[in-house]
Amino acid sequence: MGGSAFAQGQNPLSTPRMPKEVYDATKSRCKEILLGLYSCVESPVEGPAKKDHGDIDFLVASPKSDAAKGSLAIPTIAQALGAERKIVAGGTEPAASLAIPWPEDDRDEDGKDKNDKAEDGKDKNDKAEDKDGKEEHAKKYIQVDVRVCESEEKLRWMLFKHGHGDFWNVMGSMIRPYGLTVDDTALWLRVPEIEEHNKKRARIFLTSDPAKVMEFLDMRMEGYWDKAFSSMEELYDYITTCRLMYVDPTLTEPEESKLKSNDRRRMNYRPVFRKWIDEFLPECRRLGKFSEQKFTREQITEEAFAAFGVEEEFNTRRDKFLAEKQKEYIWNTSIKGGVPAPKSRDHADILYRSCLVKALKRIILEDDTSYGIAPLKNLKKADGMYDLELVEDFISKHQESVGKAAIARHQGAYSEHIHLKECQEGQPLRKKVRSA
Repeated sequence: MGGSAFAQGQNPLSTPRMPKEVYDATKSRCKEILLGLYSCVESPVEGPAKKDHGDIDFLVASPKSDAAKGSLAIPTIAQALGAERKIVAGGTEPAASLAIPWPEDDRDEDGKDKNDKAEDGKDKNDKAEDKDGKEEHAKKYIQVDVRVCESEEKLRWMLFKHGHGDFWNVMGSMIRPYGLTVDDTALWLRVPEIEEHNKKRARIFLTSDPAKVMEFLDMRMEGYWDKAFSSMEELYDYITTCRLMYVDPTLTEPEESKLKSNDRRRMNYRPVFRKWIDEFLPECRRLGKFSEQKFTREQITEEAFAAFGVEEEFNTRRDKFLAEKQKEYIWNTSIKGGVPAPKSRDHADILYRSCLVKALKRIILEDDTSYGIAPLKNLKKADGMYDLELVEDFISKHQESVGKAAIARHQGAYSEHIHLKECQEGQPLRKKVRSA
């Protein structure tokens, strides 16, 4: 949350950015405490060239006692770290932002924060007056974000996903056009026919192994994931080693115009991502760098099939989705759209059309032969998809016969209903069913 989780609300807390010495000392102390509760305690590799820090992030796994599991995990962690306030996050794994007091040993002999001194030696911290008119310093806190991972494998993935700060924000914008997505769980391959309708359903799991991800992208891990980059430029240089790196040399509009809505929002509060979009890519275009697009989305999809063995799942999910969409089209357009509106507002005309369209749906889409009318030719092609021309031809030629059979079935069912009711209640039939 960048140290801003407690800045809002009725009783906001002061959580200023931490200088490196405060960050390092507090992080070390908190890690030692957390290791008393969990066997695995880690923090993602920090973003490049950070001079100060907004918060401290911890990922933990393998609890050492029942008190560090499930719903008890966050209260136990908060108590151990001495948190005075907490904001519990949603999700399947226990997670929270904790506000712990700024370390006392970071104060001078007068009790004032050393890091609140301006160059002239005066205190630059915000001051408030108590009821006696005396000045008092606002208490400062440090935000510590903790997530309890369900396994050490999940923890390793989260370290990878959130390592180097905005690394995956930048990489995500690069690999997205090739049908690839990385989130907090895995690397996914998207089915193009589905993604605009249902993003979650469109995703095919590839791997949650960081090494396999980087191997697929042809990027080295050794020497790049054990410490932070010294500058944004160094991070960018590493990102450009991805085999999918491409800068469109013909683009005349700003890079931002191509971004998805989530990426456009990131431009406002992620400086590494903003500089990549606003400065690095335009400079590459000016110099003619990375102007060759070496792969198409289709090629990367085929490579994913070979590398991760997901071709059958990909095709099955796509074909099932396309079949569903085609059935929706036939029902809404060919059947309901192809059958004329009722001749009048008379109940009989409205009922006739209703029975007709339902019967056509059952015959065409559900292979119902109980109406005594069936297509002379199979309406489906060899690949299992409908031949729309044959469907529309059947509707056009058999509307009348299907309509007569459907209304006759309805009237028969209604007569049977009245007869059963008469038998159950011992009452005479109040009105006769009008014949067609």
